[in-house]
Amino acid sequence: MIVREGFRKMLELEDDLEVVGEAPDGRQAVAAAKKLRPAVVLMDIAMPAMEGLEASARIQNLCPTPVIVLTAYENITLVERAADSGVVAYLVKPVSGRHLERAIIVARARFGDLMQVRHLNQQLQLINEDLERFSYMVAHDLRHLLS
Repeated sequence: MIVREGFRKMLELEDDLEVVGEAPDGRQAVAAAKKLRPAVVLMDIAMPAMEGLEASARIQNLCPTPVIVLTAYENITLVERAADSGVVAYLVKPVSGRHLERAIIVARARFGDLMQVRHLNQQLQLINEDLERFSYMVAHDLRHLLS
């Protein structure tokens, strides 16, 4: 709780940043992200009820949101797990307000790029499906004409 309060105060001192919710554990973090749809989520790894990386993965599945991990653990295995969970930045505490603000800006921009690529990929899949249907119809009509 003390750490959350410290980060909230740090964020409130930065321009254009507003804390819209807090959660004491991973389950509540997932529920809050789903309900509040924040611009970015700051997540610890060591959390009760559901650890932060599992919560991050669930947030990505339910309501894709850029997640920045703030942790005391500097371990390459955790960094790899964080990347697999959809985390866009991994910061080791202690973190200054300036570093956190920069990480938020970059995380939001990269996440926006990722969402645009996903959208374009979905559009491309639809176009490919249309082309497959069209080619099937053309092939069917040609077979019919030839017979």
